[in-house]
Amino acid sequence: MTRRFIIAAIATVVFVAAAWGIYHRFILVEITFDEPAVDAAPPPAPPPVDAAVAEVPQVRVLRTVGTVEVAVNEAELAEAGLAEAGLAEAGLAEAELADGDRDGTAPGSWIVLAAGDTLKLGDWVRTGPDSAAVVDIAGTVLHIGEHTTLTVPEFRRVSEVRGQVTANVEPAEEVFVVGASQSDATASQDAGEFSLLSDGQGRVAVASKRGETVFRASGRTVVVPEGKASLATAGDGPSQPSDIPSSLFLKVARPGKAVRKKRFTLRGQSSPGALIRVDGELIRVGDDGTFQHVVVLREGRNELAVISTDVLGRRESQRVDVEVDSKRPKIDGRVRWR
Repeated sequence: MTRRFIIAAIATVVFVAAAWGIYHRFILVEITFDEPAVDAAPPPAPPPVDAAVAEVPQVRVLRTVGTVEVAVNEAELAEAGLAEAGLAEAGLAEAELADGDRDGTAPGSWIVLAAGDTLKLGDWVRTGPDSAAVVDIAGTVLHIGEHTTLTVPEFRRVSEVRGQVTANVEPAEEVFVVGASQSDATASQDAGEFSLLSDGQGRVAVASKRGETVFRASGRTVVVPEGKASLATAGDGPSQPSDIPSSLFLKVARPGKAVRKKRFTLRGQSSPGALIRVDGELIRVGDDGTFQHVVVLREGRNELAVISTDVLGRRESQRVDVEVDSKRPKIDGRVRWR
């Protein structure tokens, strides 16, 4: 009995020892591997976001045709390391502001813009004759026609437009607004495409090419549906929207013979709301599109260039030849009886 007891005890001890070994090898070791080491270093923190390199809205020049310029002041020239006398060496065209170019706002100089340039909020931009620009304003693409001046005070606003612009508006929480020069008129959209034309004297035309455009002027608001246009004159609200004309017309009266006086009155008519320029000078146009403008001619043959531009940026031009002969003998048409 004692022998059997001893053998059973020994077997029990061996079994317990074997079981403990298996537990220690496969259970405790696994637990030890799963637990982090006491002296292990914590994982590195993510690098801080640099606000300077974070993506921010921009006003970028996508394309230019002809002469497109931005206004700069003396402080900006100095900051860029450009003295006014050194603009030519830097390859920048410079021109002093002419009277009326910016309606007396912020004097400065103009330097040429090129595709890829970035504008600051508050910059003034202008285009010359036969010139145009395409600008990306935080996702909205603005097409700027010739002879146009404007400023971009905010990412969702263009102001003081004198000339013609077309905005392709991307959907956003805020509407995109275009304001006219020398007028309280504004046009706005939340998504779509619209055009605005302003003569800088209170006459503003708005056309909706895609979507609806809200047109406000002189305390009155109209919604311009797609394919329609509206016109506001100085002191009056927008007209009832009507179909956008399929084409732009221009008619100019021509003298049938040489004139004796060097002061000549040019007369004609174009589509209502269109801008008329005679030899580059913007002239006044009646609400019905008729115009008359006095030009000073020289002796001999004179060629006048008349250009009409409508709200969509379409152009029509005519050249008028006027012969001045102030020295020809005056013909007396009276009949003398003998």
